[in-house]
Amino acid sequence: MNSVPLVSIVIPAFNPRFFRAALQSALDQVYDNLEIIVCDDCRSDEIKAIFDELVVPDSDRARYMRNPQRLGFQGNLLKGLEQASGEYIKFLCDDDRLYNYCVAYQA
Repeated sequence: MNSVPLVSIVIPAFNPRFFRAALQSALDQVYDNLEIIVCDDCRSDEIKAIFDELVVPDSDRARYMRNPQRLGFQGNLLKGLEQASGEYIKFLCDDDRLYNYCVAYQA
C-alpha cells in the first residue's frame, strides 16, 4: 500500500497549440503516485499525435480518451473528472504548465 495519496492530473484538451508543453509539464512531475488523464475534445488528430509522441506505450501513468462528440470545456472537464481515481485532483488546462514540484508541494 502506498503511503502517499494518488493524485490525478486531468487535462481537458482542445487546442493543440500549447498542449505539448502542458502534457510535458505533467509528465515531468517529481511526485510518483500520479495519474495523468487527457480528455481530447479536438476534432483533429493533433492532440492524440502529441500524446503518442510523449507518452510511453502502455504507460500506467498517463491515459488518453477522445470524446465521440464535442462536449465543450465544461463537459470535457467533467468527463476527465469522472475518469479520475485519485484522492486529489489537479486540473491542468491545455495552455498552462506546471512546475516540476507543483503536485509534490500540493499533495
